[in-house]
Amino acid sequence: LGILLLIGLAVCPVYAAAPTVSSFITPSDNATGVSESPSLILQFDQNVVKGSSGNITIKKYSDDSTIETIAVTSGSVSAAGSAFVTITLSTLGFGTRYYVSIDANALKNGSAEGFAGISSKDTWDFTTKDNDGTLTASGTISEPIALPSTATTTGAAVDIFDFTLTDGGASDGLALAVTQVVLNTSGTGPFAKVTFRLNGPDAADVSGTYSSGANTLTFSGLTISVANAANETYTVNAYYSDNTNLSENQTLILSIDGDTDLTVSGTGTQISGANAAISNSTGSTLNITATTVAFTTAPAGSVSGSALTTQPIVTAQDAAGNTDVDFTETVTLTESSSGTLNNSTQTATGGIATFTSLAYTATADGQSFILTANDQDGIGTDLTTSNASAINADVVATKMVITAAPAGSISSTA
Repeated sequence: LGILLLIGLAVCPVYAAAPTVSSFITPSDNATGVSESPSLILQFDQNVVKGSSGNITIKKYSDDSTIETIAVTSGSVSAAGSAFVTITLSTLGFGTRYYVSIDANALKNGSAEGFAGISSKDTWDFTTKDNDGTLTASGTISEPIALPSTATTTGAAVDIFDFTLTDGGASDGLALAVTQVVLNTSGTGPFAKVTFRLNGPDAADVSGTYSSGANTLTFSGLTISVANAANETYTVNAYYSDNTNLSENQTLILSIDGDTDLTVSGTGTQISGANAAISNSTGSTLNITATTVAFTTAPAGSVSGSALTTQPIVTAQDAAGNTDVDFTETVTLTESSSGTLNNSTQTATGGIATFTSLAYTATADGQSFILTANDQDGIGTDLTTSNASAINADVVATKMVITAAPAGSISSTA
């Protein structure tokens, strides 16, 4: 009897239990914010291999429509005798709930015991992340805004551009995370002489990097996070790091397209792809604000009563020597000696008053006088006056005059 028992054990095979799923690893069941290009990974309670036939099907949860059918025998399914199976999918849609079904016996263990499969839509379902992120004009700044040449410090910086980032909040519950913002630059302005800074709820005075070759202004290293279904507004302010050699009315044009100029985290809300570029219209103009009237050509060569040989030119300038071409006031020249000036007023054109017939009449040969330039008092902002160097007037004789009449003549006697 004992012998018969041993023979029975040797002849009759021992069947292993059919494999079952121990974990849905990527994505987990009911996961949200899943990549639109995921690889599905599930773990079994034992090693499995592909069956000879069967499909893995991805369906839309809302209407059970089939999105993709993958033959288990294809290269998109990796099951080579380990407990892990990887399924590579084509790109899915954004913000959509999907579920996975697996045919019975599509996967088996080493003893050919088949996996029962997945047929319920609630066994392994997930939702992809949204792509409802948008970038729009804000409206908090009435663009374009002029940038005065006197804005040379952080405290004097001017807000010149703004935009709003919005997370549409459709379904994924994730934030719109932005790590880099790129503004496109155009216009005639000296971008290399201007410091631009980004400000907003998640950015404080972040300086941009200007590239003249790419015509871009890049704000990198950002940690902007717009909560699901929320929005945040960001502004760009500007001031001059170098305000020399500027030209009035040069333009600083900034633009951005949310679809191409934002870098967003791959694990959060994505940009919609339907954004339109926004800009600060015709751009911020460089506004030269004069603070003084200066002699840019010094007067010289005074012969009493005649026009100076070098006529003065007076220019309305800011502290950096830039010309305020919008200045059109009348410039008056004065002096405080006992002599007199003629033709001493001139209206400025394009910020410059060019004198042509200024003359000084002296009361003594070699008389010294100093010209003072002044704008029109009470019109616009009264500018600081300026003085030219002293000039000595030359009195040139034109005739001989007897100033003491002769009298008392005795022949041959003085």
